[in-house]
Parts: sequence; C-alpha cells; structure tokens
Amino acid sequence: PIPDDGLKTFNSIELLRKWVWRFFFTQGQTPPLNFWIQGFYFKLLTPSILSMRFFYFILSIVAVILSFLFSKKHFSRSMTFFILAFSAFSFPSLYTARFSFYAQTLFTFQIIAFGFLLTYLNSASSREYRNKGWTLGLITGVGFWVAIQWPLAACAIAVAVFLTVKTKEIKTTIFKNISFWSPLSLLVIPFLLASFHFKNGDHIRYLLNLP
Repeated sequence: PIPDDGLKTFNSIELLRKWVWRFFFTQGQTPPLNFWIQGFYFKLLTPSILSMRFFYFILSIVAVILSFLFSKKHFSRSMTFFILAFSAFSFPSLYTARFSFYAQTLFTFQIIAFGFLLTYLNSASSREYRNKGWTLGLITGVGFWVAIQWPLAACAIAVAVFLTVKTKEIKTTIFKNISFWSPLSLLVIPFLLASFHFKNGDHIRYLLNLP
C-alpha cells in the first residue's frame, strides 16, 4: 500500500468505529460520500489490504457492466463493443482500481450519470422528460458529494440538458427543464453551504504555495 491508501482507508475505518458528520476529508478536502460508503462496507468485511482493494475492484467491474448495459440500450452493436472495450481497458479500470482512492468511485459514478443522461435525452414525451429529469438531477447533485472534479461533469450534463429545449429564450429553457434543476439545487445548495462553513477550497491555496 502507498501512503494515500492508508490515509483514505484509515478515515473510513474511523467512521466505522465512531461516526462523525464530517463533509471533507484529508488535506485534499475530499467530499464525503466515498468515505461514508466505505465505512458501511467495512461493517460487512473486516478491514484489511484485501478488503480495501476488493472495494475498488467491485466498483471497476460495476463501471464496465453499466457501460455495456447503457450502450446496448442506446447504440448499435459495433458502438456498444467499442464503448465496452474502451471502458474495460481504460486507465481507471486497469490502474486506478489498484489503489484505495476515490477516483475509481468518481469513474463509476460518471458512468451512472451519463447513462441516465442518455436515457433522459432519448425521452419520447414531455412527461418522460419530467420523470427522467428528476432522476438525472438527483444523480447530478449527488456527484458533488463524490469528488472534487465533479463540477466539470455536472457542467457537461447541464449543457446537454439545456440544449434539449430548442429555443433561444433562457427563461423558457429553464422552466421546461425545472424537473432537472430542482433536485439538482436541493443537493448543490447544502454542498455550497457546507463548503462555505468548512472553508472548502483552502487546499488549492496550499497547493499553490508548494515549490
């Protein structure tokens, strides 16, 4: 194990022993969801190097399977094969899963989010857009609690949702996608409040001070 493996796993084990409502972990101020899930995971499997690695191995396998299922539903066979191969032999699946690091959780969650985005974009009626918009907005909002990099993915999803309404009036666009923006706001606003309270972002200043 490398130091990051021990540091990340140690925080999850501490949550297993005594739960504390922390929203940002380590000097990197990593969002909490990965630590919370792993804390519950260690209730099922005794903490060890094997169980630590197995957690991220499961996530990498789930990411590949979901890539196949989402692609099969929306793309041709050849494109599905290409996406499956790209997912299975990409950097996150082959390399990141070897470490106890939230990047694998981020990769798996990205697959889930973009899969639901595909489902949303292929809606056949206004009712489907509303129903699937709630789910997509909820998933996109949860992502902010997964990883520091999630705002980039959320921005891409928001742009795709914004462009589904073919009108130049911004008010009309926002109103027609209200089912997406509402659950997204319900999760992003608490995240912003927690970020303000716990001074999330200070780690960037410390990184810039390094030689």
